[in-house]
Amino acid sequence: MDPRDDAATARVLLGIGGRVLVVAAVLLVAGSPILALVAMCGGAALLYAARSAGELSEQRAGRRVGGDR
Repeated sequence: MDPRDDAATARVLLGIGGRVLVVAAVLLVAGSPILALVAMCGGAALLYAARSAGELSEQRAGRRVGGDR
């Protein structure tokens, strides 16, 4: 698989995860804390997946990942 595909996946997941967190904030303000909590967990999972896809992209491209590792 091409590292650019992983980078594109990371960008898409980052965008979706950010939007899900905005929806969570709206739900919290609207008075639905349970749904907001569920949306926050989903958004956090998407952001973590985006980070993992970005690291995978860097590994496949041969760049060093993770700073001081």
